[in-house]
Parts: sequence; structure tokens; C-alpha cells
Amino acid sequence: MIEHYGRRCQGLLESVEGDGPAVQNGRPQQCDYRFRFKECPHCGGENDIAARNCHRCQKAIIDPDDQLRDALKLKDAMVIRCAGIALSVDGNKLRVTYHGEDGEELRESFDFSKPGQRTVFNKLFGRRFANGRAPKTFSKAEEVLESQALLPAPDFVVARKQKHYWQVQERIFDYQGSYRKANEA
Repeated sequence: MIEHYGRRCQGLLESVEGDGPAVQNGRPQQCDYRFRFKECPHCGGENDIAARNCHRCQKAIIDPDDQLRDALKLKDAMVIRCAGIALSVDGNKLRVTYHGEDGEELRESFDFSKPGQRTVFNKLFGRRFANGRAPKTFSKAEEVLESQALLPAPDFVVARKQKHYWQVQERIFDYQGSYRKANEA
């Protein structure tokens, strides 16, 4: 098992035979694990947090500053600066409650009996589990509840108004910009 370190892991992959580093095109192969990353909205590729274009599909990656600024301009959107999350389980459903710094709350549920919703949850939270030191794939809602202390809270949560409720649209993790500047824009 390789120990990851740095914003992007600097470790070299072991060869299958276990006799040294893996080699590709005559050079040792570097681990591509990222503790902190910016996900491409087009292909889901994990990119460096400073990347402007996706290394996989080459399309432009939306800057979190721009994403937040755009959300703040919408009349039917609620943007909260997330102070923490709380979890509850009802059967196969995991309910995540996002708590804002000013007392706001947004909620969303993930039905772990449905593979698609389990995948979405693991993509959002499992990859960042324990601050990226120990990524995890959850198969049951109860597993998540048992490990809730190691789940990350997003920095911001953006929801859009649907008839009688708020639907979470975006969760912004690893925000590096200035919220005050974005909020004043």
C-alpha cells in the first residue's frame, strides 16, 4: 500500500512484480492520487485545484469564485457558508443536513438502495473521507453514520428554489477565494 503525501501524491507506483517502481515510457510512474482536487463538471476528471482546463477532456473548468458569484446573483438561489453537517438514517436513506454559519439549513437525501445515488454520494464525500487520507466507498447508509466525524463539510452549498422546497444543486469543497469579495459582487 502506498502512502500518499502532498497536494498531489509524490509517490511512485510499485511494479506488479514488486521489484521497484512501475515504469511507463521509460520513466517511473507517479501516483495520480490527489488529496485536494477540482472536479471537471464535463467528464468528472480530478484536476489540480489551480487547473483552468481539465487534463482529461481539455474543457474549461468552472472557477469556484465564478460559480459562487453567479449563484449569489440568482434570485431563486440560497447560498450558505457551511459550518457543518449532520446525518440521520431512515432505512436505506441517508439525510444530510447542511448548517450555515448564520443559522440556515439545507437538506438532501441519498437512497443507498439505489446504486446511482450511492455512487453520487461516494463521488461527493467518499473521495474526500478523512480529508482524502483514507478514501472510502460506502455501501450502506449506516456505514456513513458510523463514520460521520470523518466526513468533510463543503465550504459552500448552493440550492435552487423548487415549488415548496430548496434543492441542493452544488457543493463547493476546497474553496480558496474570498467569500466577502464574492458576496459583495
